Amino acid sequence: KRTGSRLQVDMEICPGNRCYLATAIAVEAVLNGFPYVTTSLGGIGGVSGYASFEEVLAAVKLFGNTVKTMRLDLLPKLSECFSRLTGVAFDRCKPVIGENIFSYESGIHADGIDKNPAAYEPFPPDTVGRSRQLVIGKHSGKKSIIKKLVEMGIDFGNEEIEQILQTVRLKSIEARRALYDDELREICGGLV
Repeated sequence: KRTGSRLQVDMEICPGNRCYLATAIAVEAVLNGFPYVTTSLGGIGGVSGYASFEEVLAAVKLFGNTVKTMRLDLLPKLSECFSRLTGVAFDRCKPVIGENIFSYESGIHADGIDKNPAAYEPFPPDTVGRSRQLVIGKHSGKKSIIKKLVEMGIDFGNEEIEQILQTVRLKSIEARRALYDDELREICGGLV
């Protein structure tokens, strides 16, 4: 349709991800008034992928805040359903929908998140239906060990914390992963 001397046309944009800019291009398009933007969950599809649906929604909600009723907290359920139906599993650290995006291990992060979560997280975990999770492993420090023990209801003195920390680091390196809560309980039980 023509308004004044300008021709207005509804346009659709479908950015491919060959140069790893698809999501940024899609967000810019939405924030600048494009009525249609093609995306895919997790950016899956095509030769090099597309703009990630969940990342575009999160950016529009957090930066543009144009749609007040947007339910980003439903994205984990959507991605789980997608995975069940297609057999495609998303990386646990995939932005917005990854189940480990709010996991932290190091002592400095544990202390920093207690003091100011916004310094470590782009948005609160509940925005996208997630929760913060402290994991214990080779990068953990005294503060994270103490915080995790308090979280688990286990009480130890300072002299035992150093011994627990050393055992955690050794077992985590040996296992090549962070330790599960029951493994930490076992370590603590062995020191009684």
